[in-house]
Amino acid sequence: MITALTVARNHVNLDYPGLSHRCLAGRIFSKASHVQAAWFDAISMVHTPYFFFIDDDDELPSNYTSVLRKCLEADTAIAYTDESVAGEYRSRDEYSQSNHLANPVLVHHLVLCNTAIAKKAIDRLPRGDYWPEMMLYWEMAKLGGASYTPEIGYHWNRGPTGLHKAWFTVFGMHNSIKWCKQNP
Repeated sequence: MITALTVARNHVNLDYPGLSHRCLAGRIFSKASHVQAAWFDAISMVHTPYFFFIDDDDELPSNYTSVLRKCLEADTAIAYTDESVAGEYRSRDEYSQSNHLANPVLVHHLVLCNTAIAKKAIDRLPRGDYWPEMMLYWEMAKLGGASYTPEIGYHWNRGPTGLHKAWFTVFGMHNSIKWCKQNP
């Protein structure tokens, strides 16, 4: 069983057959540390062997079950896919730390995570004004490997506003990149 996690201001219910859905609601973000804490709190709610994050305004493709099956078959700590961003195909690349540093969103949407490895990685990560994605996936890849599934696994309906535009996101990403460089 796989859990789809959503962190949102208001509670949402997403209905994807075959998936469990958990929503951590009521979070308002004004600093990267708020986002990091919410992500880590959401992961602590997971009781299935695998999970991934999905934003409340995004979608999975119609073939999500076959894409997730391929990610599971990789048997790595993280398995990530290509994504559709506002209708545009966004291709990724094979994982390496140098590729991840060159492209901090190399591992972005959809990222299937091994829950036990994620919780172990979180215990090793600093808290503060860090963007959670890069650091978490970086540490998980060190603990259990990473694999790339070259298919669209996620539809990011990116709009003109959102966390990706917030000043604290840029600041948090800068801090996460610096941390990753210091912790190969």
